Amino acid sequence: MVDDGDGFDPSTAAQATPPWEGGGGLTLMRALVDRLDFVQDADGRHRVTLEKRLVTSPKLRLLPT
Repeated sequence: MVDDGDGFDPSTAAQATPPWEGGGGLTLMRALVDRLDFVQDADGRHRVTLEKRLVTSPKLRLLPT
């Protein structure tokens, strides 16, 4: 995701607001992905990269073979 907003420091933003008062998005993102990066591009835009590795084994068997 890329945006033109002001950005923030993700290391302090997660501690600023308890999840039950809003602001739980970072906590949720960190819980659901394997890698989360926040980078300011050379053009000043902010890029958030979320990566989830999919495990292909063990194979799921829905019907008997």
